[in-house]
Amino acid sequence: MLVADDHERHVELLDSYLSAVGHDCLHAYNGEEALLRVRSDAPELLLLDVGMPRLNGYQVCERVKRHPSLRQIPVILMLDDGAMEEKLRGIEVGADDFLTKPFNKLELLTRVKSLVRVKRLNDQVDQSEAAIYHLARVLEEKDEFRLQHSERLGSLAVRLAQALGLSKEDQNSLRTAAALQEIGTVGVRESILQKRGSLTADEYAEIKRHPVIGEALCAALRCADEVGPVIRYHQERWDGQGYPDSLRAEQIPLLARVMAVADAYTALTAERPYRAALSPEQAAGVIEGGAGSQWDPTVVRVFLERVIASELPERTALAHC
Repeated sequence: MLVADDHERHVELLDSYLSAVGHDCLHAYNGEEALLRVRSDAPELLLLDVGMPRLNGYQVCERVKRHPSLRQIPVILMLDDGAMEEKLRGIEVGADDFLTKPFNKLELLTRVKSLVRVKRLNDQVDQSEAAIYHLARVLEEKDEFRLQHSERLGSLAVRLAQALGLSKEDQNSLRTAAALQEIGTVGVRESILQKRGSLTADEYAEIKRHPVIGEALCAALRCADEVGPVIRYHQERWDGQGYPDSLRAEQIPLLARVMAVADAYTALTAERPYRAALSPEQAAGVIEGGAGSQWDPTVVRVFLERVIASELPERTALAHC
């Protein structure tokens, strides 16, 4: 814990309360010193007096909450009892909780215990997310196609989402899903992924497991509720003949329908071990031919007319005749 207050007696009192239950305490007596201790010692929680000199508690809290690597540290602001304006200001700068003077030991320890528990859970999530993204990157580096595919797929999916008028949040979900949607292939044998000939029924069944595996691997992500369905359902078909759940039409989440079209076009126009790349015109023909059976016809129309029209000069010319 970092206890920061210009009143030494307050610091010593809080230290005695916290150390009695096993916490180690760092001390600071002004805001600048507090920031230096935060950056050098990475405390698990901050207790900041709002009236400190040389940067007050609000300023320290605001700077901590704006810093990418520090903002997950919980901050308790210490203020006078009944100071509603001070509390409102604290909420504005991102404080996680408040402690009023004179200090109540039970209240202090309860608030600290709750915030530390949440902080540790968040740290576990951060570690899980880092591991998942690292795994996705390792898989990409093993196959140059995957790296090029995920980068272009993310761009196309976002452009299609913009053309459909989807929100920034949806666009971000699609960009994340594009980087992670093939992570489930970690559960598929490499010999199948790189096979040049036709797949056997058993091999195809193994391939069909990858969306479910991918969704499970991404369950620890903060964005799992948004990204998980895209990863699980991007291989579903409009006619219900896809996998893993044989959803049909609008049963398939919209973002998964968007991803499916962008994914298909990206894959068709890339060279793979088992086939040569199609030209943009050829790939567009395949996509158009699958509208209403494999893919959402509205999404296909918007994709062809507003996302890749510049790659299809003949189609564009005809559209303006």
